[in-house]
Formats: sequence, structure tokens, C-alpha cells
Amino acid sequence: MINNQGRFRINDIGTDIHRSAREYYRTINDDFTSARGETLTESCFKRGDWNTEVYTRTTLSCTTDHFIVHAQLDAYENEYRVFLKTGKVL
Repeated sequence: MINNQGRFRINDIGTDIHRSAREYYRTINDDFTSARGETLTESCFKRGDWNTEVYTRTTLSCTTDHFIVHAQLDAYENEYRVFLKTGKVL
């Protein structure tokens, strides 16, 4: 599933924005533990010499006893990574 909002501009504040998301889902036959969902997002904001980009990746899977969520957030300002966080929750 693709949700590409494209690029647009907020003229009142002179900011260019780009947003997109891709979602993937899969399962194998009747094996509910094979179910997996993944979402990838990209958000970019630019005004003058200020430029930020945020990327996320989230996956959801399961075992017979637990749901497993794995998430990553990666943020950049003017092409330099300023934040990265990865986490996993059962």
C-alpha cells in the first residue's frame, strides 16, 4: 500500500513539505504466526537554509504467545543525522 502525498508548499510560512508512506503485509497460508506488517514513512520539511528529514520503520509480528513491535526513527537536519532510536517491545 502506497500513500504518497507528494510535495507541497505552505506559502504563509514559506515551507516545502514532502510526505510518503509505504505499508507491506504478508501471511503464509493459515499460519497466524507468519503474519507481519511493516510501515515505512518519510517526512521532509524545508524553509530557506533549514532542511529536516524524518524516516520511520515499524514492524509488527507475533509468536504464539506475544506480539512483537520493532520501531526505528531516524532524523536529519541539513543532511546530518541528529537522532536515531531503535526499540523492540514484546
